[in-house]
Amino acid sequence: MPCRVSPKRPAGQPSSFPFSAKGIPQYFLKIDDLESANHFPVCSIHRRARGGGLTVLIGVSVLVGWAFGIPDLKSFVIGAVQMKANTAVGLALAGGALYLSGARGPSWRQGLARGMAMIVAALGLATLAQDIFGWRLEIDELLFRDTANAYNAVPGRMSPYSAIVFSAIGLALTSLPSGRMRPAIWLTSALVAGIGLVTVLGYAWSAGELVTDDVLPPAAMHTGLAFTLLGFGTLHAARERAARTDVSAPRLALIERKVAAGFIGVILLLVVGGGLTYRAFVESAHWTRWVAHTQEVRERLSHRYAAVSDAESAARGYLLNGAHRHKQDYIRFVGEAGAHAEVLGALVADDPSQQELLARLNELEAQRLNLLERAIEVRDNQGWQVAQASEAVETGAWVMDGLRDLTARLDSAESALLDEREANADRYRLNALFFLIGTLAATAGIFAFLLRGIRREMLARAIAEEDLRGANTDLERRVRERTAEIVERQRRFVDLFEHAPDALVMVNREGAIVQVNLQTEALFGWRRSDLIGQPIETLVLPDARAGHVSLRERFLESASPHAMGAGRKDMRGLRRDGRVFPVGVSLSPLEIEGERMVVAAVRDISAHQHLIDALAEAADRYRYTLDSMLEGCLLVDFDWRVRYANQAAALHSRQAQEALVGRPMIDAFPGMDATEMLACFRRCKEQRTAQTTEREYVFPDGARAWFELSVVPMPDGISIFSVDITDRRRAEAALRAVNTELEQRVATRTNELKQANDRLHDSAARIAAILDTVADGIITIDERGTVETFNPAAERIFGYTAAEVLGHNINMLMPEPYHAEHDGYLARYLATSEARIIGIGIGREVEGRRKDGSVFPLELTINEIESDKVRRFTGVVRDITERRRAQTAMDDARNAAEAANQAKSAFLAAMSHEIRTPMNGVIGMIDVLHQTSLKGYQVEMVDTITDSAYSLLGIIDDILDFSKIEAGKLEVEREPIAIADVVEKACHMLDHLTGKKGVELTLFTDPAIPAQVFGDAARLRQIVINLASNAIKFSSGLDRPGRVSVRAVSAEHGPDRVVEIRVTDNGVGIDETTQARLFTAFTQADASTTRRFGGTGLGLAISHNLAKLMGGEITVQSTPGEGSTFTLRLPCVPVAQTPARADEAASPLAGLSCLVIGGAGDLGNDLAVYLISAGARVERAADLAAARDHAGPGASGPWLWLVDAGHNSPGADELLAIADAQTAQDLRIVVIVLGRGKRRRPRSLDAGQRLWEVDANALTRQGLLRAVAVAAGRMAEDDEAPAVGKSTEAMAAPTREDALRQGRLILVAEDNATNQKVIVQQLALLGLGADVAGDGREALQRWQSGDYALLLTDLHMPNLDGYELASAIRAEENGARRMPIVALSANALKGEALRCAAAGIDDYLAKPAPLKELKAMLERWLPAADTATVADSSAAAEPATPGAGEIKAEVAVDVAVLAALVGDDPATIRDFLADFRQTARAIAAELEAACMAGQPVQAGMLAHKLKGSARAVGARALAECCAALEAAEKGNEVGVLQTIHPRFVAEMAAVEAALDALMAGADVSQASENQDDV
Repeated sequence: MPCRVSPKRPAGQPSSFPFSAKGIPQYFLKIDDLESANHFPVCSIHRRARGGGLTVLIGVSVLVGWAFGIPDLKSFVIGAVQMKANTAVGLALAGGALYLSGARGPSWRQGLARGMAMIVAALGLATLAQDIFGWRLEIDELLFRDTANAYNAVPGRMSPYSAIVFSAIGLALTSLPSGRMRPAIWLTSALVAGIGLVTVLGYAWSAGELVTDDVLPPAAMHTGLAFTLLGFGTLHAARERAARTDVSAPRLALIERKVAAGFIGVILLLVVGGGLTYRAFVESAHWTRWVAHTQEVRERLSHRYAAVSDAESAARGYLLNGAHRHKQDYIRFVGEAGAHAEVLGALVADDPSQQELLARLNELEAQRLNLLERAIEVRDNQGWQVAQASEAVETGAWVMDGLRDLTARLDSAESALLDEREANADRYRLNALFFLIGTLAATAGIFAFLLRGIRREMLARAIAEEDLRGANTDLERRVRERTAEIVERQRRFVDLFEHAPDALVMVNREGAIVQVNLQTEALFGWRRSDLIGQPIETLVLPDARAGHVSLRERFLESASPHAMGAGRKDMRGLRRDGRVFPVGVSLSPLEIEGERMVVAAVRDISAHQHLIDALAEAADRYRYTLDSMLEGCLLVDFDWRVRYANQAAALHSRQAQEALVGRPMIDAFPGMDATEMLACFRRCKEQRTAQTTEREYVFPDGARAWFELSVVPMPDGISIFSVDITDRRRAEAALRAVNTELEQRVATRTNELKQANDRLHDSAARIAAILDTVADGIITIDERGTVETFNPAAERIFGYTAAEVLGHNINMLMPEPYHAEHDGYLARYLATSEARIIGIGIGREVEGRRKDGSVFPLELTINEIESDKVRRFTGVVRDITERRRAQTAMDDARNAAEAANQAKSAFLAAMSHEIRTPMNGVIGMIDVLHQTSLKGYQVEMVDTITDSAYSLLGIIDDILDFSKIEAGKLEVEREPIAIADVVEKACHMLDHLTGKKGVELTLFTDPAIPAQVFGDAARLRQIVINLASNAIKFSSGLDRPGRVSVRAVSAEHGPDRVVEIRVTDNGVGIDETTQARLFTAFTQADASTTRRFGGTGLGLAISHNLAKLMGGEITVQSTPGEGSTFTLRLPCVPVAQTPARADEAASPLAGLSCLVIGGAGDLGNDLAVYLISAGARVERAADLAAARDHAGPGASGPWLWLVDAGHNSPGADELLAIADAQTAQDLRIVVIVLGRGKRRRPRSLDAGQRLWEVDANALTRQGLLRAVAVAAGRMAEDDEAPAVGKSTEAMAAPTREDALRQGRLILVAEDNATNQKVIVQQLALLGLGADVAGDGREALQRWQSGDYALLLTDLHMPNLDGYELASAIRAEENGARRMPIVALSANALKGEALRCAAAGIDDYLAKPAPLKELKAMLERWLPAADTATVADSSAAAEPATPGAGEIKAEVAVDVAVLAALVGDDPATIRDFLADFRQTARAIAAELEAACMAGQPVQAGMLAHKLKGSARAVGARALAECCAALEAAEKGNEVGVLQTIHPRFVAEMAAVEAALDALMAGADVSQASENQDDV
């Protein structure tokens, strides 16, 4: 009778090695074949088949119900629990596994049964893991969607009972075919059948507690039925497998009977004991719920009384101090008490006695709360004294005593109920535990009895089988041998795969990873389980994955091995942590079970890549060394092509290095014998030994030179070293000629021997003289290092005489460590021919030792010479001490230059800081002024001031970044700009200069220029200002009127637009010599130009560089004595195809008839272009006579004449007479005269408004069109609304209390008084309140109050600067609420922001900070304000209007100065003056004390503080006096201080008197009125 063979798995093999390569014995498959070959007869399969088939039927029917939405199939009992889809799948699979587990047939059926059983076990275990650990494995609704219900909170989740059964039955069915663990299988089957019977009985008896409990969800009724079938079916299947072994039928029947008896007993015991246990648990749960109910009642009573007590305390607090928060607390506690009362009423609804006590409690509580409400109402209406004496205070104590007594009675009654209910719960709990333990103990006893009987029968079976083993000994031996062979071969394969040095990845045709080895896990950081099944592209960079798929498919089609390194060199792998590393990949096709796969060997070549980089670096060093050699060096491959040539080789060949590389040797060196040269190369290549030869080279020009060639073999070619020996060959040739001549004479004429010898001696003497007179030392040594020759230059270099050196070792001239190591170098070279001796074939810098022991640098070149089979070495040395000294001096000079550059940068930073500090006041007050109500022309003036200020800031920034200009790193912006606007504003900025210089400035901007182009407005304005200011400067002061014209025209149209800006003057002109160097820095025409006109000569150079950076150029045309024209040509790209600057059809001048009168050289052409672009009809007349003819008979309609009168303007009477002479009824002529001046607003010269005048000096296009429209009656003269976005309201900041209440109060730390005013006024415009601290120490003290939401701090202050202030605040915060800190400083160094961040400062603004940037910064860091609070504050912050009877201030205080800074709002001016008076008085008192004490330093500091604020309010005389005191401080002049002090006292008294008059009722607003138009 055959027996089973169950070989053990080798210890070194993985638990799941999912493949076996073709040709490798498939170990597990062979074992399965052995098992499937054992066919045994079975008793019967009907019961097993019926059980499995019915289970499959139940599962499939439920799945059909889920698929088609049939509720009756999901639940056999209407309204009962439905079977989940996963449960149905598990039942179908388990039934199929049960059906196939005992069937006879091929092994694949057994494998299928095992697979289905494993799936069932996995399904159960996964569900249990979700229930136990709370995981979401997304398997509950894998097939069908479900909804949560009362039975199951997780949609689609099977009952835990079902999961337990599936786990157990799946494992049992998996072990069933092997025949092992049959007792465990029997017990598992009995347990499954018992769970199923209990579930079915629970539904039959309507006892839901048998199928569920309070913790676990229930199981469906047909689930229990299927479990019963599975349990009994598995028992029969185990019996069938036992029948296939040699267990006799009587014994099998006996075991079955014992198991059946024990199973029935267990079922009965479980039913009876389970029922008793269940009833006990139900009662225990019932009383436990009542215990919780009683505890909740007591807790609610306690909370209710506490809420009432808290409400009374809050009410008393409100009665005492009237704090609003106490009232809010009272309302909240009353609400809590009401909520607790409502819940208590529901909780004691089942107890009448408790309800009665609760009703009385409610009455007392309502009475107490009513009294408190009346007391609060009395407090609100009559005051706290009356409320304290009210009835609520008098009677409150006895009411609260009553509440406390009733609460205690209710709690006492509930406490008694709690004791009773806890006792009942404990009793039933002990009963349930007793029944449960008894049931389990009895069940364990029955199982122990069954196991004992089964074990006895199994022992008997073992004894019976012992007799069978003898017959199978031979079979077992052969199977073991075969198995051992298979296991060993597979173990070797697995070890080879697992422990391969490279990462091995097996991929199937679909690109999925089938298997990886341990090295793959280490290399890519993935676990094996995570990688298997994933696409191979997981290990590839994302941007290369799409291409990798096509590469993989092509390789599978070709199926040819791919060696590592044979493909792409830039392959990269992707680790799990996202790191990328270089890889080398080899690919091998593989056939496994008929399926084509690929095994990829992956190797991390990072170290290899680093080695390649290191080799590249070494190659660079090697190439540099070769380039510095005195000998020529060529690297030639085996195709005789030059791969490298150093500089010496290029010099030898008289060709460029690039011309040599890549060419064949024959082509590169045509003047050399190719046959002999190639023969020498071949010998070197074949013999692998160095070859030395001397060859003559003929240059293309016929010149000849001799070279000594050393040909050295290399792995991939040969190296050729060349030394120019032309001089030596010539000397040798001469020597040979002498010898030849001597031999001939000896042979023919012996008597001429003496003469020949003399000539030979002369030749040798000449050679010796040459060697003795060279500047470099020449030393020759033999193979032992002994010096043979030592020329005079060497004597001068080393200090030795030739006699002292000859015959000694050369190392006497070397310092340590070369002195001791030289002999070793030389011996190694002689033995190996490796050039490792110092300088063999290389010119390099080394050190030598003189006779006096001093060490000095020298340059050494050594060449080897072989003569008479004796190897000698000739060294050429050169003393480079002076060169080293020059290099050291150069390094020192460079360091000094760097230090000077750093000093310059520090100076520029300091200068920038000093300039930015007053500029902060200028630009800040301009921003403030811009927010006030201004007229159009006033806005224009303010814009001009703003542009000028920012232009100055731009210049400051250029100075600060001067190092970038010198380094060529200055960058330009690329943003939308309007070229016409930039040019017009630049001319307006120079308008004052033209008036001062007496120069006429005309302006024209072509309407065809695109409205917006991409460019840098600041840099363009800088160029225009520089060119125009130069023109104005060089046109003034001459014997003729100066004229400057600025014209911006569109030079080229189409896609590549070009704009030209031409600046023309009639100044001194520039000669051609000066024009050639005009754009060089610090260059002017001559020294007289600098003396006469001033300047540094930097402007044109900077403008020229800026133009080139912007892609343009600046050219100049000039004639000395006549003037110059500078032209800036800029390519421009319109923004989004923006149309040209042309007015729309709705222009007020559309259709207007205009006659432009003026010559061709005047402004007539420009005026005509402007008017045509605005839609007017334009005609021309050369002069007034032609204009009269134009207005003759036949003319009709209204006409407007524009007369470009220049400096010879016709009189008003003449023009009016011409207008009156026109008699046509429909002809009305309005004359507008263009004069020369700076008044650009149109002015009527007659009552009838027929004659108008406007000045053309720097007149803009819009200014002209506006004047024409006013003169034509198409626009009102004063039709100018305030500028858009300007405020017409008085500027008022919130009060400090409002800002504090909003949580938006700002602390400003600033030591400069003017800057204090500016920042406070800017914050006021933004609707923010602020406190000001004069230094960092005061700011730190104020911050400690905790009132502030943000700190604005200067960085440079006395006592404690901004950095120290921020560090101190951050240290004291120590993790508490972090207040934002923003730095404001005039220091614009690039590293300032980083230094601020290191000190704990959150953000940084450079002074002057424009209002827009300041607003954006505060919005970023300030917390949002409470809307209601802000509204209240706004309503309360209405500015006061000064009285009508106020008078103008005294001359001592010019309020117009202050009004120009902060606007003409009277309230704002009055606040500024009040602050100034208070501050000035305090400073004046300290200043007077310092003057009396003779302390000029202290007095100067105080005068400096007062000077700035005095100038800001218009106290000019006081400011000048303070400046004098400050000057005395700088000179430490006590006498001057005493002299100026009386003047200061007088000026201070005058200022105080003026301030008193103003504050008493003077009209401060009148100081800023009646300003003349500009």
